Amino acid sequence: EHRPYYPLLRVDPREQATIIEVARVIASTWRNDGRNERANDGREEMSAGEVTVITGGLTNALFKVDLPPNNADDDDNATDDDDGNSVLVRIFGAEGMIDRDVETSTFARLCDRNSTGAVHAKLDLMGRFRNGRVETWIPNMRQAHYKFDFERRGLGLEVARQLARLHYGFSMDGDAE
Repeated sequence: EHRPYYPLLRVDPREQATIIEVARVIASTWRNDGRNERANDGREEMSAGEVTVITGGLTNALFKVDLPPNNADDDDNATDDDDGNSVLVRIFGAEGMIDRDVETSTFARLCDRNSTGAVHAKLDLMGRFRNGRVETWIPNMRQAHYKFDFERRGLGLEVARQLARLHYGFSMDGDAE
């Protein structure tokens, strides 16, 4: 596994400062590790950032964290719809019901195989902490579907098509079938 893991870093979903801190630490490591072209110049403040609760998680608490720009170039090139400094912080729930090591390992392999953008070009696992993980934020993605959404003609079929595309050639052993 080539992504950072911070087993001593624990996030309290009621404390925005801990959510921002884990996002800042992992995003900084991810950027400096060459997985992203952006570099960290160390100017970020620990409390700088904005947290938005994302609804729709069944077992996890989900947060979009908007971090400050990494350098002066980011300030000049930022737009209102630019989510280049945003990440998704996923705090695990349902402890003991889901093996988060297996889940995260599978997600990491999916991200590694996603180099062609088959799932989404911006999808990536940035790193893990004791009770969750940080993922890239995918701009313009719709939040979770609700039951009444599936009453719309064709939506269920489209979800099935996308799931089939996602799972085609992906085995749990890591070998393409």
